[in-house]
Order: sequence, then C-alpha cells, then structure tokens
Amino acid sequence: MDIEELLLNFLFIIVTIFFYQFFLVEKLQRFTYSRQSILIGIIFSIPAFFCMLFPFLIGDSLFFIDMRAVPLILSYLYGGLPAGIITSILIIIPRSFLDINHGYIAFFIIQCIIFIAMIYILPIYQKGNFKQRLLYGTTISSIFAIIIVASGLFLLHIHRSIEITEIFHYFILAILSITFTIWGAIYFMEHHHRHMMMKREMEGMEQMKLVSELAASIAHEIRNPMTVVRGFIQMFQGEEQTNSKNKEYYNIMLKEIDRAQYIITDYLSLAKPQREEEEPISVNQLVTAAVEVITPFANLNSISVNSHVQHEPVIYGNSGKLQQCLINIFKNAIEAMPNGGTLQVTTSVNKDKVMIEIADTGIGMTQEELERLGKPFYTTKSKGTGLGMMVCFSIISNMNGSLLVDSKLGIGTTFKIIVPLYKEKLDYL
Repeated sequence: MDIEELLLNFLFIIVTIFFYQFFLVEKLQRFTYSRQSILIGIIFSIPAFFCMLFPFLIGDSLFFIDMRAVPLILSYLYGGLPAGIITSILIIIPRSFLDINHGYIAFFIIQCIIFIAMIYILPIYQKGNFKQRLLYGTTISSIFAIIIVASGLFLLHIHRSIEITEIFHYFILAILSITFTIWGAIYFMEHHHRHMMMKREMEGMEQMKLVSELAASIAHEIRNPMTVVRGFIQMFQGEEQTNSKNKEYYNIMLKEIDRAQYIITDYLSLAKPQREEEEPISVNQLVTAAVEVITPFANLNSISVNSHVQHEPVIYGNSGKLQQCLINIFKNAIEAMPNGGTLQVTTSVNKDKVMIEIADTGIGMTQEELERLGKPFYTTKSKGTGLGMMVCFSIISNMNGSLLVDSKLGIGTTFKIIVPLYKEKLDYL
C-alpha cells in the first residue's frame, strides 16, 4: 500500500474539517439554509478533488483507490441534500475530463444511489444524539464504502483477471481505510459540536444567573414606590378640576407604569423558585384553555387558530406558569403574522414524552435570530423586553423539558415543547 498517498488523503480531509469546524461553522450560521448548503458543498468538494489527484495503490495489481467518498458523505450529513449534490457535481466534472470508462460510470451510479439513500437517512441521522450519529454515520459510510470498493474490485477482476482471494485482501484494506477515516471525521465534528453546545449552555446559565440576581435585588424595591406613584396619579386623575388634557397625560403615565410593572413581573418570575404549587396537569385542558384566551386577540389580527389534541396526556408541573408560557408563545406567533395567517396547535405523546407543537405561518427568523432567542434582553419586536421567551425557556427547563424552535425566513416558525409524561393516572380524568 502507498502509505504516503494514503496519509496525504487523510491530511486533505483533516485539514478541511479543522478549517470548517474552527473558522467557518459559526460564520455559516448567519446565512440562510440554502446558502449554507451551497458553501458546505463547495468546501467539501475541495478535499474530494485533491484525493482524486493523489490516489493510493493497494497491492501489486495496480488497484488505485482514494478517499473522495469521505468528504462526499460528510457533505450530505452536515450540509443536507443540496450540499451533497454540489459536491457530487464538483467531483464528476473534473473526473469527466479523464477517461470515461466503466469506473466512471460505476461511480456515477453509486452517487445516484447515495443521493436516493440520503433522502431517507438524513432525517434519522439529524435527530440522533452524539453516540447515535457516530454509529449511524459510520455504518452508513461503511456500507457505501463497501459498494464503492466492491464495484471497483469487480471491474478489476473482470478486466485484469485478478484472483478472488487476492481481491479479498485488497477489499478489506480499502474498507478499513475509508471506515476509519469517516469514523474519525464524524467523531471530531460531533465532539466539537457538542463542545460548542455545552459552551452556549454555560453562557446561557451565566446570563440567567445574572438576571436572576438582578431581579431579586431590585425588583421589589422598584415595585413598591411605583405602586405609591400609581395611586397618587389615580387620585389626581379623579379630581373634578383636572382638565381633559391632564387626564390624557395621566392615562399615558398609568399605561407606562403598568408596562414597567409587567417588566418587573417578568424579572420576578426568573428570581422566584420555579417548583412551587406543582401538580398533575391535563395537557389538553391546559392547551384548550390557553387557546380560548388567545382566540379573541387572534381574531382581531385576522388569524385562524386550529388546535388538534390527542389522547389525554398528563404532565407534572405548575399549571399557571405553563399556561403563561403557552400564551406568551401564542402571542409572539400572532404578532409574527402581521398580514394574517394560521396558528396550528397540536399535542402528541411519544413513549414517555409529551409534545406541544405550536406552528405559525409568519415572517420566520434567520439562523442568527434563532441562536439568540431566549437570551436576556434580546427581542425582534420594537416594544418587547426580551424577557418573555427567556421566562418560557426557564419554565420548561424547570419541568425537565426542552423547548425546540425551528424557523424558516418567510415561511414560519414552529415551537416544540417537550416534557416528561406523568405516568400516574388521575382520578378526575
């Protein structure tokens, strides 16, 4: 085996992955999904091209192989179907300038097979955790590697009459080389991704701690004098000698004081213990009640609300806080549809998890806005405080659940509240 060319193939792939992970991943998050896919496809086509230029020899039978399949598969796994298609095209084009033989046709057919397979594989792969993605990616890549190498060796056996036993040894060496490379690449990328996620969670926890401490230290002190001021304004407003213009000013002051009170309430909800008055909650009853509350506001904005509840799932937590979370998300969704639209609310049960899905047909968000969603004082609304979604994330987190957000600019946003199922049956259900 040509060790130098083999290591050179490794080097091309490793350098590209290193450059992609440490210098490009965060910058790519600012782009739309389609632009991300295009750029990822171009990035991974570079090592594939250089791998084709420097193939390595296995055995004495002039059987050349390279690692172009590794960046091709990585482009599918981390850039989606558009990235994989771009990488495939950028691999085929330079290869077509060489001899279009049986090997070229075989690889083109294999690329088509990979594309069709990835349509079904990618949704499963993207939902997996670290270990599952590592297992799925390595298994998928090994299968594709076996197909690629087997087809090449089969052509070698036909045209050069190489013995089957000799081909078997070459087959094992080639498969091990490609499988080890793809395993290392996926492990490195997933490990770095997990590290980045942990870093973001730590930053979020630090910000949450800062806001909680700030709320606990000043919220009560601010609320008390504001209550007194509000009382005096109401008293002056009720006096007969007060003219209409002054009454208008008093109304503005009262409105702004109420707004300040609302902001303080959001602060206090972060500082208070989140596990008080917990009880079993009927998800469908809670969702139905929240939909009834928000429906008049939706009607005023020409938005239809459709709810579809399944079974009778029960969870455990504070019903008041969860309803506050739902209404806040409903309100944000309605405000994201200035020209009308549809708000779809669905509940479902999957094993030991309950999911409440809230989907709108609004303006959507960019990837950068999604990354900052739930951070202190970040809001996309001109009159927002940035605390509402932070409170929602805090409420769901304290129920041992998760709040997932998926959004596409100009298409809409979907919120998925996932909380553990309460397994004990309730007498009143």
